[in-house]
Amino acid sequence: MRISVRKGDRGYHPEASKCRVYLNGKRIREGIFTADEDIGVVYCYKTNSKGGYIISPRSHEVETMAIHGSVVIKNKPKGEYVSYPVPGYDNNVRVPEITGTMSLHVRKSNE
Repeated sequence: MRISVRKGDRGYHPEASKCRVYLNGKRIREGIFTADEDIGVVYCYKTNSKGGYIISPRSHEVETMAIHGSVVIKNKPKGEYVSYPVPGYDNNVRVPEITGTMSLHVRKSNE
């Protein structure tokens, strides 16, 4: 099963944020936007040592990464899933690392 908070993703569900995702037995609490049990991958935002998101200097977007392993999704939402076709997607191969987009507003500190 695939679950995502991104509306353009084929695993999108409006209650996806209520799921609990485990990777190799350890709960991942923040930064996940898509998890797929079938291919064993979690897509999440990259963070620095202080927990802040890493912004790409080229694209000015939050950097993302794909982590492969044993994925378990708990508290799956009930009901119909919204399915979107993904061009070029094949269930028999691993999905390459993707880059997401997210709008951030950054304030300069007066320090």
